[in-house]
Amino acid sequence: MSECDDLRDNSSCSDNLCLPSQIKLTVYPQVFGGTVIRWSYTDRDLLAESGLQVQIEFSPYAVSDNTAWTIVRAYAADTGYWTDTAQRAFGRRNYTHYRISVLDVALNEVWSQPKRADSYIPPAFDTTFRELVRRWSGRANRGELRKGTLLKRRTHATRCSVCRDRDSGVQLISQCLTCYGTGRTGGYYKVPICVYVEFSPMSISHGFDANKSYFEQGPDSQVTLLNIPQVFPGDVWVEDSTDHRWELGNMVYAQKIGSVECLAKCEASRIDFTDVIYQFPVRS
Repeated sequence: MSECDDLRDNSSCSDNLCLPSQIKLTVYPQVFGGTVIRWSYTDRDLLAESGLQVQIEFSPYAVSDNTAWTIVRAYAADTGYWTDTAQRAFGRRNYTHYRISVLDVALNEVWSQPKRADSYIPPAFDTTFRELVRRWSGRANRGELRKGTLLKRRTHATRCSVCRDRDSGVQLISQCLTCYGTGRTGGYYKVPICVYVEFSPMSISHGFDANKSYFEQGPDSQVTLLNIPQVFPGDVWVEDSTDHRWELGNMVYAQKIGSVECLAKCEASRIDFTDVIYQFPVRS
């Protein structure tokens, strides 16, 4: 079972992030000696195959958009593990994701789910994690949560050449349709799975440091959501029913199982309707 299996909504999500994976991928970041990536197969056809080729890719984001991924090892014989000796994120393991592609002799490709370094659940707690995801999915199916789409803010993309100064990176114009105010070309990655959130019944009174390039924000609140994929300040959640767009702020609380932050509670601020983020295409 993948981390996203219980969250898929086949009526609106068609991306492979929503589909069960036939590959079990584990990432072991080491202080010395590189990052060890191990994989095994849960599909009987793959287990019976011979001559498999495996390609390994790296990305700062847990998304399936191929443009977000960099090949770190081209297709080579399937060995079951590989060590990445390069420094990819300089200690920022939250931004370290790997995935693999398996190619059979008929040139059919099978992709694993993205796996974050340090995202490890001890086998003894695996049942607890699955039950947490199942219950959250059940609340979503009963209509207790609000349905929407998560936009992951690009943090490692090329600096926007339209609104940013080439040398200093200072913003020169606002309402840029190239970076949507993020300073990075493309602005956001759209996460293809449906993301359900629970809003706090009370507004928060302490300060929320919104992006300075935005106009005056709407009401502040707190939201709780399943932390799959992991959310960071600056990500945007778009409510399906209203198209209201909420910028996520600092983490207030996180419930962990093993080293995985499964449920996240964070500050959220509704973005003013005049902001360029409302021009970002969500529904294709």
